[in-house]
Amino acid sequence: MKKCLVALCVFASTFTAPALATESWDDLTMTTALHGLAAAPAAPGVRVAYIRSPRKPDAGAPSFIVNFVTAGWSQTGVPCINCVAGGATPNLGLPAPYNAAGAGTTMQYVLSLSINTASGTCTAAVTVAAGNKKLYSASDTLTGLSGGPGTIELFFSQAPISYTGPAIVAGKLTCNGMTGVVRAPVLFV
Repeated sequence: MKKCLVALCVFASTFTAPALATESWDDLTMTTALHGLAAAPAAPGVRVAYIRSPRKPDAGAPSFIVNFVTAGWSQTGVPCINCVAGGATPNLGLPAPYNAAGAGTTMQYVLSLSINTASGTCTAAVTVAAGNKKLYSASDTLTGLSGGPGTIELFFSQAPISYTGPAIVAGKLTCNGMTGVVRAPVLFV
């Protein structure tokens, strides 16, 4: 029995403590983006498009859903309501979601929201981050939501920046005491 215990003690003492895990670039970037969303300043000139849904609110569904966030070049003529040729109405024309942009490009970030029963005043925000660097952060206050179903598209514009490389764009809606967040990759080349 003594031989077993001695061998066990020697074996146990040869283990080393595991190395601490390091935070990945993706995790660090998302942490930076979440901090940016929480403190996003009000943005001038946010464009908003709203289309009321023909359906009635669903009592069992969440009050809102944050659909998606995209990034692309700033384009004129969009958003536009009922402008998609051959499309059923209502429809919404959006800029192409390239999620990549060349250096010196004015960017447009689109945050898409589906509203079911949300009402009152809500805050929408968009942040672009890369590692521990916040590249853009802005918010807009939505007032007078009536709780009827529909879709809201918010268009945030960013002046050209000098950053090149991968990033994450994150979007957030806070409304009626709830928060929803989405994210997407972005490449600045």
